[in-house]
Amino acid sequence: MRIFSLLVGLALSNFGAADSLPQLGTTTAGFTQQQEQILGQHWLRQLRGQTSMFEDPLILDYLNDNISHLRRPLSLGPLPVTTLVVNNPLLNAFAVPGNIIGVNSGLFLTVPIEEQFLSVLAHELAHLELHHFNQQLVNQAQNQKKAFMAVLTATVIAPYSINASQALFTAAIADSAVNQLAYTRTLEAEADRRATFIMAQGGYRTNAVSDMLQTMMAYNLPNRSQVPEYFLTHPLTSNRIADGLRFSQDQTLAQNPKIPNHLAFQLIRLRLAKTHKVGLLPPTDSETQALLHWANNLLQTDKHMNNGELDLAAQLLSTFPDTLQIESEWLLRQAELWHLKGNPDQALSQLLKMKQQTPNSIRLTLATAEQLKRMNRLPEAIQILRKQAQNNPNQPGLWFNVMQYSVLGQDEWTRFDAEMHYLWLTGQDDRVIHTLETALVSNQWTGTEKARIKDRLRQWRHELDVLEKL
Repeated sequence: MRIFSLLVGLALSNFGAADSLPQLGTTTAGFTQQQEQILGQHWLRQLRGQTSMFEDPLILDYLNDNISHLRRPLSLGPLPVTTLVVNNPLLNAFAVPGNIIGVNSGLFLTVPIEEQFLSVLAHELAHLELHHFNQQLVNQAQNQKKAFMAVLTATVIAPYSINASQALFTAAIADSAVNQLAYTRTLEAEADRRATFIMAQGGYRTNAVSDMLQTMMAYNLPNRSQVPEYFLTHPLTSNRIADGLRFSQDQTLAQNPKIPNHLAFQLIRLRLAKTHKVGLLPPTDSETQALLHWANNLLQTDKHMNNGELDLAAQLLSTFPDTLQIESEWLLRQAELWHLKGNPDQALSQLLKMKQQTPNSIRLTLATAEQLKRMNRLPEAIQILRKQAQNNPNQPGLWFNVMQYSVLGQDEWTRFDAEMHYLWLTGQDDRVIHTLETALVSNQWTGTEKARIKDRLRQWRHELDVLEKL
């Protein structure tokens, strides 16, 4: 497969040394939706195999819920958006063909205002909807053709004038780089404008995008010695900020725009700050200060429960205002407290009620499965996990949990199937294909199970064949 980096002009990050990056390749443009999906998922599998990821269900739920809301006015088709969080404290976000959106954990740490954080998600959704990846390929192909002709001319005249040849060669390369950067800025401005529309349609303030650009500019000032990854693929200029501000003023404002300030967002930021051992900038508004206080109290509640200090945990939970006692994170801790105090049925009832209200929640699925396991109801736990994994087939963390629970429940077929999905999603393609081929001639599986193995093998071989032809 002919290789070229997907970093060209899109919001992709360095993740580490450049030579360790998973890369995607083609010399042609105009991918079909199926090809984009296969290409993007292959890139993602390779990334997961090389880079540390956060599989935190709270963060994944937060991203999934907000992207689901923001994408409603867009023409992204029926494909779900796959989200991921890279374990990296630097600011970055990116969109990959095949409806993949990722963020560095550092984005949560850098952006204290939730509305601005959501505007970054809207910006990446805009890249996907506007098919900027394909546009970049077309532009780069044109650039490469021009550069090739100039280099060829430089080679031809070299015997007659080495100085003229070198000058022409240098000019060709410089012109190609300048053209690509200018084109990238054009696409970024287009994504900013579309993101402003997305925010307006979602009921948020339209100036969130321009505010976020100003936040990034301020972030960049003290860090000029080490340019953040985000700016390598999202060129930031004062003109871009001014353009975003002008465009936001032209949008129709919601009569009562939402100003998001959720407990989950601040809890995520606190947990990541603890993981990365960094401090958070103190919030400037009283509402965010209050949410940070209550988020910190949730972490303190966890500490009390882990230490067996159940009365202290119950007392702390009781201090939360009524408006927060309907939040999932508060309710989850209340359910855990009931279990620890000897009321597992009450805890399970609470979890099942919550899951019925938000069936797509990964966080609630894992909590419910854990409660069922503690009540020696493993088959139900496996069933609920497997269903969620099938509904979110590109999340390896879910398949890993299915695999672990199936080992405990001695469900060998479910364990095998979950393991194959997990290995495939973490970039172990050759191992998966070999294992499935071996399973087809094994006496371990029934005819029905072998038919499923054959179908899975056919599907994944097809994806690899498509990749080889791109």
